[in-house]
Amino acid sequence: MAVRRGCFCHLKGKTRFIAVFIIITILVLQLIHNFRKIDNKDLVNEIDQKHIKEIDINLSNNSFIDGKSTFDEIENKENVNNEAEIKKEINNEQDDNNEKNNEQENNNEGNNEKENNNEENNEKENNNEGNNEKENNNEENNEQNNDQNNDEKINNKESNEQNNEKNNEEKNNNKDKQANEVKNNKITKVKGKKGKKKVLLGPGYKIEDKYTEMHIVKKKPYFDKYGIDLNQYIMDGMINKAINNITDRKIEDWDIYTPPCPHLHPIHYPEEILNPVCEDIAVPFIKIKGRTKLPYYLRLREITSQMKKFEEWKNNDGEVPNYRGQSLNDILDNDKYHPYDYGYYNYEKVEDDENYYNKVIQSPMDEVPDPRRRRMFSMILFNSEFELLDIYLSEYYEIFDYFIIYESNATFSGYKKPLYLTRMLLETNRYEKFRDKIIPVTLPVLEMKKPNRRGPAFPREHLARRQVIEKGLRAVNARHGDIFVHGDLDEMPKARLLSYLKKCGGWEHLQMGIGGAPLSMKDSDTKSYIRDKTLPVKVTGNGKYKIDYNLFPALSFNSFFHEYSFNIVKNPNTGNIFHPNIAIFDARRSLGQYPEFQNNGKEFDLDNYSNQDKDDNDILYKRHVINSDNNEVDDGKVDVDDNMDAYGNIDADGNIDADGNMDDNGNIDADGNIDDNGNIDADGNIDADSNINDDDSIDNNNDTNNDGDDTTNNSTENDISHTEYNGKIYYTDEDREMGIDPYQGYTYTDNTNPDRKGEGFLGETLRFSTKPVKDRKDNQIAFYKSGWHMSSFLPNIGNFMNKFQSYSHYNEFKKLSEEEKKQKIIDRIRSHRYIFGKGGTLPTVNTRIPKTEEEKVPSLYSYEVWKTIHEEYKKNNGKSSTLNSLNKIVLLEMPRQVWENPICYSYMIDREFGLSKELWWEVIPKDEWSTVDFNKLESSILDEIEPQRNIKKNKNNKRFVKDNY
Repeated sequence: MAVRRGCFCHLKGKTRFIAVFIIITILVLQLIHNFRKIDNKDLVNEIDQKHIKEIDINLSNNSFIDGKSTFDEIENKENVNNEAEIKKEINNEQDDNNEKNNEQENNNEGNNEKENNNEENNEKENNNEGNNEKENNNEENNEQNNDQNNDEKINNKESNEQNNEKNNEEKNNNKDKQANEVKNNKITKVKGKKGKKKVLLGPGYKIEDKYTEMHIVKKKPYFDKYGIDLNQYIMDGMINKAINNITDRKIEDWDIYTPPCPHLHPIHYPEEILNPVCEDIAVPFIKIKGRTKLPYYLRLREITSQMKKFEEWKNNDGEVPNYRGQSLNDILDNDKYHPYDYGYYNYEKVEDDENYYNKVIQSPMDEVPDPRRRRMFSMILFNSEFELLDIYLSEYYEIFDYFIIYESNATFSGYKKPLYLTRMLLETNRYEKFRDKIIPVTLPVLEMKKPNRRGPAFPREHLARRQVIEKGLRAVNARHGDIFVHGDLDEMPKARLLSYLKKCGGWEHLQMGIGGAPLSMKDSDTKSYIRDKTLPVKVTGNGKYKIDYNLFPALSFNSFFHEYSFNIVKNPNTGNIFHPNIAIFDARRSLGQYPEFQNNGKEFDLDNYSNQDKDDNDILYKRHVINSDNNEVDDGKVDVDDNMDAYGNIDADGNIDADGNMDDNGNIDADGNIDDNGNIDADGNIDADSNINDDDSIDNNNDTNNDGDDTTNNSTENDISHTEYNGKIYYTDEDREMGIDPYQGYTYTDNTNPDRKGEGFLGETLRFSTKPVKDRKDNQIAFYKSGWHMSSFLPNIGNFMNKFQSYSHYNEFKKLSEEEKKQKIIDRIRSHRYIFGKGGTLPTVNTRIPKTEEEKVPSLYSYEVWKTIHEEYKKNNGKSSTLNSLNKIVLLEMPRQVWENPICYSYMIDREFGLSKELWWEVIPKDEWSTVDFNKLESSILDEIEPQRNIKKNKNNKRFVKDNY
């Protein structure tokens, strides 16, 4: 009988049943095997993904870029307020991981139980049909599978328990490590899936990506009478945040817009300030560090007489003094001449010539203009403080020839912002009376692509300072001997001192040393290391050229630190701030020429300079080294300790908190006391390490340390071309075949990042050079009590909220509601405490609007007064009643714009204005803001808006805060 293949029809009875059962059992087992294989594969993938995620989390918590995690105290405070939140997030994430592991364990156990149930059912069926050898074999196989599954179940359980224990250990370790690391920075280095290192940058490194309505700047040229385009450094088409985040809003629609003082105009100074008799002027000085019992002073001289004395000295003596080795008594000796070469030798007084400055800006860089008509420029940073800018422009309009003002479309901490000043200049006439001297410089804030030990804000600020100086010098066509001042908007030197320094001589050697003139670039013998790449020039680790052009990079103004208003002062006895800074423009530096003399009294020797690799202070390398084939090569020497240059000046990379003069809690060592006779006592020194921060009282100016181990960029290409030099001028130096950018010596070749990999001039180091650190030279001095640091001088709470959210310190406010934030600011103002941190109560003084001429303009710069003070001090065993009286009056001095317009700046005199008292524009109708005459207002209105009016009447008034902040 034929049998069909694949059919069990020929089997009968029990035999057929057994065969069918065996086949079904095999199929079921195969299906179970396949199911387990697929499920395990998915499980492995899930575990792998989770394990990779855990690695990323754990490594991000444990692998900090700087193993030592050494950061300054200010940055610790900057991040400490987020510590609890971050720790909580980490704990939650680790708890989630453990829960997932437990869930996975339960899933594994469930799968094992499912398999065991299936096998138990098979076992029962096999027992029912258990007379066959194949069936017995199947049972043995099932038992083996059960044993194997049970083993896997146990292993999985043990493995999950081990993972939980490991995760708990890592969780506890990470809590401690993260708590420490978050205090320092929000930068972590982690390993990716393939072991590659990646950097996770914290908030602020990238500009915020939150959607905002935007505005596009449309500029037009604005030429002054000398042909300079004042708008040349406004970036046409620059995108910035819209006012109130609404596209069509104008700058005057800004929610916290404050109007200018009615009839705002420049201060008009008397002739004795604008054109002083220089021999009647004496400038007092205090040492930047160390003990100053009695301020030094130096008598100023007419510039013409100084030029004549230089010629006499050169013909009769000619021995160059060792300014670096002189004591302060020597360098400030009023009885001897201190040689300084202006580089200009025509003594005939130049007649007033309307075209004079046109000729100056068209002249070649190597031509020295008349120092008696030198110009002075201000270079400042601006955020949104129009009230301070009103004062600044009014106070200095007749002193400064130009105001170069930096502004960006984002804060240094990475928040988008409108271009407030740029739009004010382009859209309104607020600064119409000052416009011919204002040069805005609009630049974007860098996207930080790499971590920095100082965080993102400080490197950006340093770059901003560098660029506003470089572009400012270009914009005004600076020439040899011009003076420039760099600082922040709230750092205001005394205007009359600026005028004296501009118009008088005899002080220049304190900054420039012996000085000198540029040589003609047409002369084939003139050497320029910028033009001739074969010439040697030493370069620091961050690319600064090491040539002895000056005695010190800059001088500084010793200023009182005021918080909120003039009646709150950090130390009533002495100034705590050493900013802004002042320096003289040197065409030799700008053109890359070597000096004739050095400030150690020796003639500059190029052969000696090029052959001298190292000395005690010079451990740096030469940029250009010529081999036997006359080819330029890198000698490979790298600076490893770029903390002080060869002339004893602290470098910007010297591990110094370059501008962080105030500690993190706003505290300052107030040991700088003056005795009852007004003299700084022996213990009343300015603490070199405890000075107030100089950026709106918030340390935003600290330097970046590159640890001195970065290889310097040896390129000498001119990154800045004349295409950027686009003012309306009639001559460029390259037309005279100079062959170089005439401002290259004041340019840094790489401003695309904060790493300082380029070469040239680091303008920010002017500011850093006057920080009173322990390594500061003993003969470095500052102008005594010669300015105001007006920290947080903001009119109302709305302005405070806008201002402070741009700083990293704002973190401690983030968790508060809007009302809580406002109340915290009010409480700190009224308790006279610093706006951030845990600092204590600040001292107060009885500020009053000056009435007498001596109160308005104290005799701080009178030669006769200082001569008397020193005679009294010598005669009375270290006591001077004249100094005592002078110090009391100087403490109460205010900028002229403030005391001439007390109603406009009432909150600077009485801090309750803007809190419980109305500001003038809150009382006067808006349509009268620009026309109101305060002298014609009713007495009842003046009672509301004039400071120090009816003081007795207001003593019993209950203090309250207005609802409409």
